[in-house]
Amino acid sequence: MPNTTQKPGKIEMACNCGKLRGHGLNISSKTGRHVVCMCDDCQAFARFLGQPQDILDCNGGSEIFQISPSQIRLVEGLDHLACMRLSPKGPLRWYASCCNTPVANTAPSPALPFAGVFCVFIKPRAASGRDAVLGPVKMRFFGSHGYGNIPPGTQKKFSAATIIRTIFWLIGHKIRGNGKPTPFFTDHKSPVSEPIVLTKQERAQLAIPTAAPSAG
Repeated sequence: MPNTTQKPGKIEMACNCGKLRGHGLNISSKTGRHVVCMCDDCQAFARFLGQPQDILDCNGGSEIFQISPSQIRLVEGLDHLACMRLSPKGPLRWYASCCNTPVANTAPSPALPFAGVFCVFIKPRAASGRDAVLGPVKMRFFGSHGYGNIPPGTQKKFSAATIIRTIFWLIGHKIRGNGKPTPFFTDHKSPVSEPIVLTKQERAQLAIPTAAPSAG
């Protein structure tokens, strides 16, 4: 049989209007995790950006590719890179202020080498072309917050096995020093853009409009 294992490579990244641009390095199904998150916070983020119909799938899921920050280079339109938090202690959620395209979710500090890049920020946009580079979706989370016909195998929240794998995945990146360089934090470990922090009332206004069915 021919060897179909894809070698890690470079992939283009850009917002919808093209003002914020960059690329991902060492990208393949082996160097990142292609997932879908249906949590109510990711859904609220899509509503905050004013375009849930373009970000969320039919189950309320956000398609994300989890990599280390050192694999991301933003090279154009950095003045359009904006940040928000759904609560004072929530993760940093990055987006392009020029067209409200979601970019990535990161930890509040560069000490945790994690970046969940939204696939709408990754080219090619077509699912078939994207899957050829990122590999198919490996995991779906928070089906308890989703709606519609939840795909079989979707985790209601996070399984214990997923939590353990994620911890070891993060430790590996930490040991290898993959938190740097990062486009999201300064050398003084501060976010490159001051986060907008929503109040409880503002967050409540972004709540799921109807109760989501449990995962099947």
